[in-house]
Amino acid sequence: MENSRGAGNNTVKNMIRKIIKYLLPYGFVRVAARANYLKNMGIGVRLWQINKIGALCQALEFSRLNLFEDSAIQKLDCVVDVGAHVGLWSMSLLECVKTARVIAFEPAPDIFKQLKKRLCGFSNVQVFNIAVGSHKGNVKFNIKNDSGQLNSILELNAETKDYFTGASDTLTQVDVCMDTLDNLLADQKEISLLKIDVQGYEEEVLKGAVSILKKTRFVLIEWSCFVQYEGGVDFTRVHEILTKECNFQLYNFDQPMVIKRRAMVCDGLYVNKDFL
Repeated sequence: MENSRGAGNNTVKNMIRKIIKYLLPYGFVRVAARANYLKNMGIGVRLWQINKIGALCQALEFSRLNLFEDSAIQKLDCVVDVGAHVGLWSMSLLECVKTARVIAFEPAPDIFKQLKKRLCGFSNVQVFNIAVGSHKGNVKFNIKNDSGQLNSILELNAETKDYFTGASDTLTQVDVCMDTLDNLLADQKEISLLKIDVQGYEEEVLKGAVSILKKTRFVLIEWSCFVQYEGGVDFTRVHEILTKECNFQLYNFDQPMVIKRRAMVCDGLYVNKDFL
């Protein structure tokens, strides 16, 4: 019995060794391919830095910089983050493009504290506790009880609330200052990338950025696949503004976020035709 058990253990061990031997080359090939992908994007990394390779690939995907052409991201200089939330997008961008200058805007006071804390160590980052819209003034801002992901100047409509049960009620409203990008960025000669994530308020942000958009190379904007906020817009209106009114063309887009088998939001990358 003892010999039989020992023989069985050896058989299992041999099978495990064969499986590892079979899988290892494929794992190595995958790591090598990802390292080469980062190299093409202008991000230097050593082949043996497996954890770093994985983290950088995740940062590219999270920031949607993977939507850009190879190495184009390394030419990004001034990057504007509208709707910065707690700064995860800006952090991911800075992981991939360390030389970028980031100007981030977040209106929710408590969320802004987290944003400021996360990015305070970067000398090339400026953060502002202000909303961005079509005019200068004060506005009511809806704070949600779901970690701020649905925070907006607008209120969720009834259809959208069906997809966020228990997380769509307004916890409180706060008065926040609002200004336009044309005012806030008037001293910037050129914007490499303008990222907008404002929960249905995209049209108002774009209305206040007429001059800035003329000197912006790329716009990365979150589309709503259907109108989700009262008075808000969906991707068809955003696309119309950028392509028909602002001289941009659609360059790339990613897979939509899906809830209950319905596409909810998607990120689109636009390029200014004057910079092609």
